[in-house]
Amino acid sequence: MSKLNSIVKSEFEPSMKIVSRILNILLENSSIGRTELSQLANLHYGRLSKYLKWLKKKSLIEFVAADEKVVIKLTHNGRNFAIMMSDQNQ
Repeated sequence: MSKLNSIVKSEFEPSMKIVSRILNILLENSSIGRTELSQLANLHYGRLSKYLKWLKKKSLIEFVAADEKVVIKLTHNGRNFAIMMSDQNQ
């Protein structure tokens, strides 16, 4: 395998079904911790972390310090995207 192929294959490609599930949970909760989100989304913490990193990179979520812990919130763009995805799934 060429070096270019290994670089391309190592990029994270999210499932839109899982992205939609995460965003719907975030729509229902104004802010949520990683552990609770992992449980509600039924995703292993490590796998959830990859999705959160991807969503953050796309500016759909933000991490906010609250009460001595970090919570996850939708950004304005994230909320609009989540609503759009929710409408398409109905």
